[in-house]
Amino acid sequence: MTKRALGKGLGAIIQHPVETLEQVVNIPVEKIKANVYQPRRKFDRERFEELVDSVKEKGILNPITVRKAGDGYELIAGERRYRAAKQLKMDKIFAIIKTANNEESLELALIENLQREDLNPIDEADGYKKLMDSFGLTQELVAQKVGKNRATVANILRLLSLPSKLRKYLENGELTLGHAKVILGIKNPQRQIETGEKAVRGGMSVRQLEEFINAKSQARDAAGQKTQKEIPSHIKHLENKLREVLKTKVKIKDRKSKGRIEIEYYSLDELDRILEFFGIEK
Repeated sequence: MTKRALGKGLGAIIQHPVETLEQVVNIPVEKIKANVYQPRRKFDRERFEELVDSVKEKGILNPITVRKAGDGYELIAGERRYRAAKQLKMDKIFAIIKTANNEESLELALIENLQREDLNPIDEADGYKKLMDSFGLTQELVAQKVGKNRATVANILRLLSLPSKLRKYLENGELTLGHAKVILGIKNPQRQIETGEKAVRGGMSVRQLEEFINAKSQARDAAGQKTQKEIPSHIKHLENKLREVLKTKVKIKDRKSKGRIEIEYYSLDELDRILEFFGIEK
């Protein structure tokens, strides 16, 4: 399956440098400063050392991307290659010099990491939030810039609502995005932490975690807590249809042919999207 190109032209820079208008130049490593908008905060040490060994043996095959900053340059993309060059005390490194403002710098750094699938889910979420907070972008605009659909961006941003301990597990790779989605279904933060810790200690798969949560729920019901009334199949069917259309959690509360429909949203942008679907203007 062909992977969709991301962003505004970075794919051309990374994959087809000969087609770009920017010139590839050899610039002093000491003249480059790190990217303050670098979305990735955690670097896998073992993989980085493998890169250093590769650079030591074969050199840097793909140029980094920089922008002018004073009498030097600021890194846009290629953080690991830049760090490897510094560690090896290289004098110069091949680079593409781009004209980019702060927003474009963050956008390009995000896109490179996403294309290489190197970002952990929390760094990805933080990157999206930076685009929104620093430059006033909506989820829709962020999704357009990074080549993802809005629902995906919204779901990634939801990870930032998790307790810090669970976010750390995601950063370290001890929990996956699949685990996080299941845990987000738990409303109580303390229960989220307890469940996440259980998943990490037990090395649970996402499927095992789902089964564990279901078993805990059934145990609480058996202990005398309020049990949910069995939802009729036709109501379940309608809920699923509404979830598919609205791309969010929907519950139908039916009581003797009367009731209500509950539609969940996780941000004001998502609320706006749902209102737009129904043709409602604020």
